[in-house]
Amino acid sequence: MPVQVDQWQRNIAPYPASHRGIRDGGAARSFAEAREHSNRHGARIEPKITEADRLKHRRERAHTEWKYKMWSAGCRLPTQVANGRSQCYGGAEIDSESGGWHIAAEQMACE
Repeated sequence: MPVQVDQWQRNIAPYPASHRGIRDGGAARSFAEAREHSNRHGARIEPKITEADRLKHRRERAHTEWKYKMWSAGCRLPTQVANGRSQCYGGAEIDSESGGWHIAAEQMACE
């Protein structure tokens, strides 16, 4: 890449607000300039993020953390078992329908 071209890429796309087009990005000549742009543009995006966006993000993060804990403990997810029933690493019986409630109670309570 030529040195006269902006070298630092920045992207601000908070999930799930980014699915509604709430995002920003661009290029900058230096890391400091990219960071300053990110801070300024991030502050402009922040008021557009709703409480529903924040809740959806927390649920997605909790599900991902739970999934990795399950795999680390050698447990299968209900979707990985033919009958759709499994046992959580904590011992609770779960199935495809109760899994979401279990994850919310288990993981989001820790926040």
